[in-house]
Formats: sequence, structure tokens, C-alpha cells
Amino acid sequence: MSLFSRTRRHRTQRVTALVALAGALALSGLASVPLAAAATVPVAPTVPRATAPATPIAGSPNTGRVVVQLEQPAASSAAAARTAAHLADTVDGNVVTTLGNDSAVIDVGKANVASASRELAARADVAVAEPEVQYRALDVPNDPCVSSCFGGYNQWALQKLDLFRAWSVTHGSANNVTRVAVLDTRVTTTNPDLPVGPGPGGKVDIGPDELHDPGNTANLCGLSSKVDHGTSIAGIIGAATNNGAGVAGAGWDTRVLSIRVLDDYGCGNQVTIANGIHDAVDMGARIINLSLGQLTNDQTVGDAVAYAEAHNVLIVAASGNDGINAKVYPAADPGVLSVGATDRSDRLASFSNYGTWVKLAAPGVDILSTYGSGPNGFALGDGTSSAAPFVSATAALLLAANPGWSAQDLTSRLLSSSVYVPGTGSRVAAGRLNAGIAVNPVTRGYWLAATDGGMFTYGDASFHGSAGALPLVKPVIAMSVTPSSQGYWLAATDGGVFTYGDAGFHGSTGNLRLKAPIVGMTRTASGNGYWLVASDGGVFSFGDAPFYGSTGNLRLKAPIVGMARTASGNGYWLVASDGGVFTFGDARFFGSTGALDLVQPISGIAATPSGNGYWLVAGDGGVFTFGDAPFAGSAGGSGIPSRFVGMAGTPDGGGYWMLAENGTILNFGDATNYGAPAALNKPTIAIAGH
Repeated sequence: MSLFSRTRRHRTQRVTALVALAGALALSGLASVPLAAAATVPVAPTVPRATAPATPIAGSPNTGRVVVQLEQPAASSAAAARTAAHLADTVDGNVVTTLGNDSAVIDVGKANVASASRELAARADVAVAEPEVQYRALDVPNDPCVSSCFGGYNQWALQKLDLFRAWSVTHGSANNVTRVAVLDTRVTTTNPDLPVGPGPGGKVDIGPDELHDPGNTANLCGLSSKVDHGTSIAGIIGAATNNGAGVAGAGWDTRVLSIRVLDDYGCGNQVTIANGIHDAVDMGARIINLSLGQLTNDQTVGDAVAYAEAHNVLIVAASGNDGINAKVYPAADPGVLSVGATDRSDRLASFSNYGTWVKLAAPGVDILSTYGSGPNGFALGDGTSSAAPFVSATAALLLAANPGWSAQDLTSRLLSSSVYVPGTGSRVAAGRLNAGIAVNPVTRGYWLAATDGGMFTYGDASFHGSAGALPLVKPVIAMSVTPSSQGYWLAATDGGVFTYGDAGFHGSTGNLRLKAPIVGMTRTASGNGYWLVASDGGVFSFGDAPFYGSTGNLRLKAPIVGMARTASGNGYWLVASDGGVFTFGDARFFGSTGALDLVQPISGIAATPSGNGYWLVAGDGGVFTFGDAPFAGSAGGSGIPSRFVGMAGTPDGGGYWMLAENGTILNFGDATNYGAPAALNKPTIAIAGH
């Protein structure tokens, strides 16, 4: 029998509880117990309603409008209107409104926002011209613990996760489709912040008892202390919100389906867990939260996870609390969204298990939630158990806003919208959950780079500078955009690197004598590093970019022409002009055109958001798809008299843009054409989208 656990520290006015994770324990030789338990905290008087200032919407949408501020206010409102009309005429726009005597909003169309902003900003009579950014009043619930309660404790994680901004888009849905199934210990039905039953007042539906223990007498592991773990997890997701009492649930209106798979001491086995998963799926849950685990990858639970995957159900699971790189199941199952825990400083908690098998992180220290019953029914909890339900709740908000999304869609958005924290890419694959970015509508655009370093921006892609006016030693050949989309790197064929916006300089090969010219680059998941690749497949890594291998010592049939990184950032693909694909790190091989007789050589590669596929584009605009990359069209028969040099996939992976040397943009699938250069000094060579 083995047991590994973490005992929480004692602190003033706080009772600690055992935090245990069991391996091979009693009952069929295997038991699963919750990864964290909560401790009680004292009660304090209610505090005033929480408030928060308005903040910009994450990825504020491209409205097609430019906000202009004049260098000098007009003498009258009529004069201001005339000036605004004149400015609008210069960019083929229309005045939407004037704001006092010194400002106006001009509609120029979505495709022209960036260029019109630059043109207007260059005028001597204009102080500022920039794309319109929308602000909204944020929904802040009036539950006292959002701000301060019980002697100064609060729900700090709500602000850290930007949930107020997510709630400005959706409060979730109370229907059966978006409710979250919590497979755990039973939920205390007398907790005032977890009202049970159907109807608008209810937040919890009581599902099956997989232990078949109506008297609640089971003690499968022979432990001495009971835990109210399921009540804590249910409260993080679905506590009654905006009711002027207690805590706010991260899912706001989201309902919880409570399925008892662990006894009151926190123990169950693979049969109770698997039966719970099956019942949750059959009862229509689209999201399942598993704040439990153990060290053995057993087939019974593995088959149940596969059943959920086959029925388009997302499983979110805690990663374990031993502070080591040890896989815990079912979190480590490839089909499960595994979650580690972070603290108030956005660092991975000391107790959180880690490794690239942990896909996402969320707050898991000092998490205030429901616990027990009555007016004192609240407690603090530490653990990856407390982190996982924040991810489940955010997934429920996403699903409410996008009811047609699949489980893979939810996973892709949660991972791609996460934010960098220390250890991203090594201790946790993606980063820390950000609900505000995840739930707000995705905005899109693209950047084009020319060989002279000139930059062209379209859609909501922002301009941060270019090398167009510099006397370059070698031409620009590649580009990569930072995770925030507020900066980018340009790379020249000698490996010289140029940085703009929030892109950091981490090194270059500009002072090296290269065997072959640089032909591509891509950034790391964190944006704190990048790789350069040469035409012989030599790979150069800078910043936090690890070296995973190269083809520099191989005799290639055709030169390398590009590279793309995996979703985790822990690997990359190289592609040759004959379409041969080489994989390094965690990059998987899905196929190539190496054995085909191509009409035109391959010129670029783009990876899907999931990292489970890629597109290749040829010089004639032919598109080849591998893995989960969908075929949405190609340039065949388009009559474009220019070689295609690159492509970029859309954020959701449902389409792509293709770039020709003459600046032509072709869009396919869910990609929108936001515009292209009217005239070029030098050919365009690279495209990046978001």
C-alpha cells in the first residue's frame, strides 16, 4: 500500500485538513481520493458591495472605426464637424460622431483601420488617431466574499482570472447542456450558497450515488477524518452568485450536477469513478470535473474517459499535490485537460505536480468556497483540486456563449488564451487560465512582412514598427508575433533579428558565419525566446527556446524552407521544399509530400492550434493537409501571377490565409480577407495571423 500526501501549513484562525492522494489502497487494490481538502475559517460581518472600474475588453473587436483627437480644439461644434468631415474624406470614411470640439469617430471599414489610423496620425493637425477600442461596464457580483469576508479573506482568484470581464459577455447557462458534472464526495445540501433543486433558485442537481450508500456509512479507505470536498468544488463552480451573501461561483448561472463517486472520507475506486463518468455523459453533461486521482493508469477509468471523448464531453482533472513531475491519472490521460495550481504571485504552487503533461494552470492557493452547512458554511482550500473547477467553470461559460463548440474547441480556446506564468512550457504546457481572454470573442487580423523589412497590418493586427527605412545587410525572410499580439520579430537571411513592440531581443546569428542562410523562425510558447532555422536544417535557439534537434548533419534531398512550433512549444516541425517533414521534441509526424511529384516546391508550413496537424503550401498555391488540418481550398485556377511564399492558420483552425510575393492574400475556411498592399517596394515574404 502506498500513500502520498501534502499536509497544509497551520495559520492563525485556520484549521488544517489532510490533503491526500492515494495509490494502491484498499478495495480492489486501488482507491482514488480528492487531491485537496478545505479548512474552516471564522465568520465575520458582511462587507459592502464589491466594485471594480471598467476595463477594455480583451481583444477589443475591430469596429472599422478610427478615433481622432485634433491637435487644437475647433472654435465651435459646427467647426469641429466640418474638420471631422474633411478628415473623413481624406481616408474615404464617414463621420460617426464628434466628441466635443476636439475629437471624432470616423468609420473607415474594418480592412482599412490600420492604414487610415497611420495616415491620419501623420497629419500635423491631428494629435492622435488610433483604432477604436470599446470599453464596457463589468459585471461584479455583490457577494461579500468577492471583496472581503470572514476576517479579511476574499476570492482573489476571480480578479486574477479576469472573470469580471468574462461575465460581461456571459453569465453562463443553467440548462442541462452547459452544467458541470462534479464527480466527488457528496454535496452538502444544506449549504445556503448551494441551493438544491430545479427552478431558477436551484444551483445543484443531485445525481446518482455510485457507492450505493444511502446511509453515507461507507469508509473504503479506513480513514478517520471526513471531508466535505465535493461541496468545496461545487461552490467554486456554481455557488449562488449575486445573491448578496457568501461567495460567488466562477460559473455564475452555471448549474452543477453532483455525482457521488467518493465516500465521506474521500475514497472511491476505479468502478465508482468510471460509473460516474458514464452516468454524467448519459445525463447530458458536456463538462466533467474530476478533482481526484491516483498513480495508476487503469483500464476501467481509461475506457470511461474514452467514452466521454467519443460523446464530445470535456473532462477537466486535477494534476496532484506532491510538487514533483509524476503523472497522476486520469489527469495525465491524453484526452483529459489536466490542471496545475498557481498562487497569488502567478507562480506554480510548491505542492503542484508539474511537467509538460500538465496542460493548464489555475489558482489553487487560499481558495475560498462553500464547505459544510449553515451561515458559517465556507472554508479555504489549497490544492490542484481547487484549481481544476476554475477551468471547468470557464469552459461552461465558453460553451454557453458558443453552444455549437466541441470539447476540442473548448480545450483549444482555453489553452490558446492562457497567459504566460513562470514555468510555462516546462512546468506547465500552456500557461495560466485567463477567463476574460477566453470568453471574449476572438478578433482577427494578420501581419505581412516584405523582404526590405516593411510591415503591413490588417484587421486588428497592430503596427509597432518596421525595418523598411533601414539599410539592411541581408533581406528579411521570416517573422513571428508575440503571444500578446503586441509585438513581433523579423529575421534576415543572415540571422539578424529585429524586435518591435513587446518582442524581446534574445540573440541572433548576425555575427556568425553560417553554412546556409536562415529561412524561418518561430517563437516559444512564452514569447521569451525563439528558434531560427537555416536551409540546411540547422536550428539556432535563443532565450528560453530549448534545442530539440536539427537536420544540420543530414544530407537532405531538398533544402529546408520553413518551421512551425507545436501547441505546447516543446517541439517543432521543419519542412523541406519537396514537402519532407522532420519532427523534433513533441512534434508528431502526420505525413508529408516527400514522395509526391510536386508541380511547384513547398514554400511554407503552418500548424493547427491543437498541434495535431499542419498545412503545407506550394509555390503555386497548392495546399496539402495532414492530421487534423482541414482542407478549405487552394489557389488552383486562381490565376495569381505570383509565387506563394507562406500561410497562416486562423485561431480556431477552421481556415487559413495564403500570401503571394506580390502581396496578394487568399483566404479560405473561416479566414477573412482584411486587405492587402496596394503597392510594394519589395516582395512580401512572410505572414502571421491571429
